[in-house]
Amino acid sequence: MALRACFLDVDGVLLDPTRTHLEWVRLMGDVLAPALGREPADWGRANAEVFPRVWSGPREVWLDEDPLIADRQLSLLLLHEACRFLDVPLPDEETAAALSRAVDRYVNQNTRAAFPGAASAIRTLAASYELHTATGNSSWRVEPLLEQLGVRQFFGVLCGPDLIGAMKPTAAFYERLFDHAGVQPSEAVVVDDQRAQLAIASRLGARTVLVGEDGAPQARAAAVAVIDDLPSAVAALA
Repeated sequence: MALRACFLDVDGVLLDPTRTHLEWVRLMGDVLAPALGREPADWGRANAEVFPRVWSGPREVWLDEDPLIADRQLSLLLLHEACRFLDVPLPDEETAAALSRAVDRYVNQNTRAAFPGAASAIRTLAASYELHTATGNSSWRVEPLLEQLGVRQFFGVLCGPDLIGAMKPTAAFYERLFDHAGVQPSEAVVVDDQRAQLAIASRLGARTVLVGEDGAPQARAAAVAVIDDLPSAVAALA
């Protein structure tokens, strides 16, 4: 079946993971300092301390089968720990949740972590394929990022866990992803920087492209590309 749609991951595909965390450190205080006190740089310093510890800690503390609940619990935990680190009173739960959403939007509206070739690659791909996202990021993070890159109009559904009700990486995530976009797996190519993610999509019948710098192009099921070469790597699968 002819290739019809391209599903793009965000972190590691559109965003450079070596710069993403630094951008959160740089930007999040612009939202939190006016709301909760301290200086913007203090909140960046707190994030640099708290995020790695929470993310690498026991996930049963915040993880839930419902992605919306898991996202909320993780966001509240991160803000709670940052407030504790700075000795700032934690706001009530609804205020904290709203602030976390505001930080998500602001950072993605202003981040400079996108790979230089990301917007150009998206425009080239959009001339030949339907574009959707296939990311562990919730849609309210992805939309402002695509808007600030000037490419939101090229995407259909922003398939994060919040929209399809399944966490990434699971088979259910990709099954619901294709169904939500109205695309058969055999018509799809999934682009990611993680081999384990692509292996799941491939087992469902999708073609895959691994974005990275860890080798030369391999077989059709796992071509290797950097973002600048992504359109040609996808075209080779068609």
